[in-house]
Amino acid sequence: MWDAHRRLATTHPELVTLVDIVRSPAYADLTFYPRFVFTLSKIAEFGDTVLILLRGRPLRFIQWYHHVLTYVYAYMEMAGTYSGNSAVAGFVVVNAIVHTIMYGWYAFSTAGFRTPAWFKHMISLIQVVQMFFGCWLIYIANHKQLWRDNDPVVYFTATGMYGSYIFLFGNMLLTNVFGGGKKSKKE
Repeated sequence: MWDAHRRLATTHPELVTLVDIVRSPAYADLTFYPRFVFTLSKIAEFGDTVLILLRGRPLRFIQWYHHVLTYVYAYMEMAGTYSGNSAVAGFVVVNAIVHTIMYGWYAFSTAGFRTPAWFKHMISLIQVVQMFFGCWLIYIANHKQLWRDNDPVVYFTATGMYGSYIFLFGNMLLTNVFGGGKKSKKE
């Protein structure tokens, strides 16, 4: 069975699994564990989407798009042949900090505690700053020839992902702060 799986993975590298990644000696560097945990955390974040649906709330485009695309990028990064992309460590650390703040607030408010509106806006602002920081890391890593991945698909996926997030999270922040967050009668 394993040999059949290996032959399939050799002839179709796009079908690499997490088992292949863990067993590969190419990932025996210091960045493996944080990147692996980051990829697993993106799977866990689908729980957020499930909770929204179970509570009967509408699922906004930004929620599922962000979760799906970030997981796809994280998986592509892990499944790549190069380990140690210089930008990824920054992505992982900043993402962990932002998600700790965001999900801490979410748990706090779900428990019934009220927070001022400005705090929710501050979390959105932190998310937008995170996206600009991600673009800056991509620029620096590629500009200084430290991207080293030499995989244009992963590079352009990261660039497109962070660029689209700037637009989506920025729009959400501007709508919530300046649009009052009120829905029109048509919605």
